[in-house]
Amino acid sequence: MSDMDYKLEPDAKEEELYEQMMDKATFRKNRIKVMICMVFFFLADGMELFSFNLLIKPFGDYFEFEDSSVQIQIAASSIFFGIMIGSIIASFLTKKFGRILTINCSNLLFFISYLLKGIWMSFAVFIICKTLTGLALGIIVPIFLNVYGEYLPTKFRGILLMVAWVVFGFGTLITNCLGLVIMPELQKDKLQTFLLVLSVFPFLSFISCLILLKDSPRGLLLSKRMEESFSKKALSEIKNENIQLELTEKKTDVGSEIGNKTRIMNVPETEKSTNNTQIESFSTKDIIKEMFGPTLKKTTILMIIIFIFLGYNAFGIFSITSYFLDYLDEKENGQVEEETIPAKEILINQILLAVANIVANLIGGFTGEIRKFGRKGGIITTLILGAITTIIGLFSKILFEVTNPITSGFSEIYVNLVMDYTVELYPTKIRDTSTSLLFFVYRISCFISNYISIGFYDVNIYIPYIIYAVFSVLAAIFTWALPHEMAGKSMN
Repeated sequence: MSDMDYKLEPDAKEEELYEQMMDKATFRKNRIKVMICMVFFFLADGMELFSFNLLIKPFGDYFEFEDSSVQIQIAASSIFFGIMIGSIIASFLTKKFGRILTINCSNLLFFISYLLKGIWMSFAVFIICKTLTGLALGIIVPIFLNVYGEYLPTKFRGILLMVAWVVFGFGTLITNCLGLVIMPELQKDKLQTFLLVLSVFPFLSFISCLILLKDSPRGLLLSKRMEESFSKKALSEIKNENIQLELTEKKTDVGSEIGNKTRIMNVPETEKSTNNTQIESFSTKDIIKEMFGPTLKKTTILMIIIFIFLGYNAFGIFSITSYFLDYLDEKENGQVEEETIPAKEILINQILLAVANIVANLIGGFTGEIRKFGRKGGIITTLILGAITTIIGLFSKILFEVTNPITSGFSEIYVNLVMDYTVELYPTKIRDTSTSLLFFVYRISCFISNYISIGFYDVNIYIPYIIYAVFSVLAAIFTWALPHEMAGKSMN
């Protein structure tokens, strides 16, 4: 699985031939297998990224930290630091060791780092393991999404990509439900038990991918390993078709063009034994040049800008929500009502929010499949609606309490739609590097967004929300300017 060919052929237009060959591919069972792997991985991913929201109080109590201590901030942000590093090295690892081996090793690191947090409750160990967990997720998410997306049929690819984020939402839902059962008052003495129970899901992700996951036919075709992607019968049919196409090219110019495409995809007998041969691959530098070449330069620049905006919109304003509610309460009532919200009520609210995000992702998936709007239309619509609900919520406390979860739902939809659109947008030969680069930009933006938001909040409490609305409108404009729409279209 490690022989990956990244040879760039900018003049090769293979989309139609890809589709013909994919129709003959016998990978129906593998498609089911990759969906099973997707379920286990995205459950574990969703559980990990949102678990610390529940663990802040028992974690602080266990180590006797103050609620706003630097140690807790480090613990909360360490996973994002690991994710950023993972996003940088993901494409390098896949070129060196292949997609499947990279995913399996990263899944093993995910499980071990998770398990150690529950077994050995030391602050230093917790931070190291949390960073390693982030490292594993930073590697797996873009690469796994690529493999998963390449398996999906064109007709339903948009909704099935969003199903991955629905499963992610179920991961957060399960985390909060387990919290309600195991530690309903968020007790520190149940912290290790909770972590050990959650470690079961990274283990299931590792086992399922180790046993079931295979690279997509597109990935194998790129590696010139056609005998692994197609049955002997399909290969025979394709060979016969190639002969007919080559005969046709002598009669018409159109036939000549098709024949040329066919020869690009033909695999000579001497190349069918590449399983044990390392194919020379292009460097990351060469692939990035392709991303910024004449064909993809506009797309890449626009996507980088869009991801910078979305990073802020995904995390920027939601960290200051409670402070803003206190301000609105003081503004309307002349004082801040001091009250302690019961832990059980917090968990129930988190469960309801997880259900809302699941529904939001389903709506986003169906929206992206409507041909009249497409992927771009779905992204633009939710961005504009998110900007509108944000501004409406600034006028009173009751409006903010109504619009804030709606804004969160819109953010959930368009961020995930953009991630799925990124998987579809770039050719297979540079997909791993392009998605890793863009996800890295997104993670950096997420990492610094809290600091930006809090900094502007200290200047004027309304500024972070105005920035959110402005970024949403700008992201919508840049999405509209993107030259490609992928709804109903083949991945290259």
